[in-house]
Amino acid sequence: MQDTAVLLQKEQQRLEAAEAASRAEAGSISRVLHLVEDCASGDAALDGDAPAGGGGGGRRGPPKSLDAVEAVYRSLAASYREEYVLYNLSAVALAQAMPRLAALLAGWAPLQEPTRGAAEFARWRPLLESEGTRGLLGGGGGEADDPYLTLAAELILPPLRSALTSWEPRLPEPLLGFLDVWEKLLPGPARAHVLDSLVMPRLRSAVAAWEPRQETVPIHTWLHPWLPLLGHALDELYPSIRHKLAVALQVGTAEATWATSVERQKGGGGGRCRQKPQRPRVWNGKREGGAGGRHAGAGGSLDVEPGNGSVSYAHPCARAGVAPQRWLCARAAGAVAPRVLRPRLGRADGQEHRAQAGGRACAARGQPGVPGHGAIRVGHRVG
Repeated sequence: MQDTAVLLQKEQQRLEAAEAASRAEAGSISRVLHLVEDCASGDAALDGDAPAGGGGGGRRGPPKSLDAVEAVYRSLAASYREEYVLYNLSAVALAQAMPRLAALLAGWAPLQEPTRGAAEFARWRPLLESEGTRGLLGGGGGEADDPYLTLAAELILPPLRSALTSWEPRLPEPLLGFLDVWEKLLPGPARAHVLDSLVMPRLRSAVAAWEPRQETVPIHTWLHPWLPLLGHALDELYPSIRHKLAVALQVGTAEATWATSVERQKGGGGGRCRQKPQRPRVWNGKREGGAGGRHAGAGGSLDVEPGNGSVSYAHPCARAGVAPQRWLCARAAGAVAPRVLRPRLGRADGQEHRAQAGGRACAARGQPGVPGHGAIRVGHRVG
């Protein structure tokens, strides 16, 4: 009999403790519900579907601002953490934060206003991100039900996708500036979608259309800035770039005929001319009347046109007006023409010596010299 009374007394104490815990839990739930309803009191007017008569049950007032709603849910997350997680209040917070953030980002141009809304998203992220994905960069099993991922997919990705339709990959700074601001705010799946599905296809198209002999913007200036974000994903673009550079170098080498023609005029012996230097009298005459004049006449018509791949020489001093054109032509005649005409003039000088020797021999024998064999006529083109 005494043992039964002790057991009943202990059971009564246990039930009273459970009742007190249930009463406290009910009080907590009641307070949480009151705060949530207070935040949602003006949502009908915010959504534009308030009843026409203005009546109806419950309290109706002006919609709370985004900062006021954020303050309420921040207080709930701090004071009622267990209820916040157990009853998935982050989904309720998403329903109330979504229309307010959408109004904040109305008409948003992400590439022109990269910082717009970033501070608000940074404050709402810990209130919306589920426990399974927080700290895992979007990983975990609850990605589909993550309220913050839903918020990013609804409010950030559509305007960004629309802005990238007119984005020029050769001008990466606007998009890089946006990612500098939002990279740590985007959930992992959203960030991967931006890089893999929005950025990489545009870079592939730009590399496919890239022509090294016609481009005025070096490719490394708009491709290398993506290395920290894309890393090895850019490896698929490198073979096409190397192939195009190799083709451009081969074409450029085939067009470099001027240097090739100069080298062909040289003799053997390690690239040095085997002819002897000309006397000043002979060389001055040939320079003024022969190749020097031709070089001087052609020097002013050469130009550089990198846009269409044609490359020719134009002295920068003559283009800028620093030095007279006649002085530059004289310099070209003194530096270039001797290399081109030295072998031919050497042969002409040798013929002149042989002709003079033949003339003296004929004179010794009393025979007249033969025209064309005993002398070189002035102005005759040697070659």
